[in-house]
Amino acid sequence: MRVTTRMLTSQVASQIMANAEAMQQTQRQLTSGKRITRPGDDPAAAAAGVRMRAQQSRDAQYLRNIEHARTWLDTTDRVLSDVGDLLGRARELAVQASTGTFTKGDTAQLAEEIDAIRNQIISAVNGTVDVDQHVFSGQKSDVLPLVLDSNGNASYQGDTGVTVTATSDGGGDLISANGVTQI
Repeated sequence: MRVTTRMLTSQVASQIMANAEAMQQTQRQLTSGKRITRPGDDPAAAAAGVRMRAQQSRDAQYLRNIEHARTWLDTTDRVLSDVGDLLGRARELAVQASTGTFTKGDTAQLAEEIDAIRNQIISAVNGTVDVDQHVFSGQKSDVLPLVLDSNGNASYQGDTGVTVTATSDGGGDLISANGVTQI
């Protein structure tokens, strides 16, 4: 085969064009800071990058969930500790009142203090909110956990996760707790 000047010129021109394209690709990578600027540059690496970004997004969500759970638990722990202290004080007052050495005026003062402790506990439980959700309301986190009726009696308005269903004989033997049914 005879090599002509035209063939040599054509081959040199195509190599120059290929080098120019490679240089443009390198410049795009340098300016963008990315090795892959389009999926066609390296399809396998592009797919791996997509998987890694998806995993990174999931990991970031896991970390946000962990932080939210930690905040929720810290809030719950703090309130329960305060309620425990208040109940300890109420127990002390009840033991003092059970001795029978107090006058009616003293027991009335004790009753007022116990009523104040009860109101503090109700206020602490109802006031415990994390991200617009009442911590002690169970799955009904949009309602106040404890509500006082007209007589001053507190009733729980949240969700315990336990449902008692009446059976055909009028009993209440079927119990469902968090999706698990027990007969």
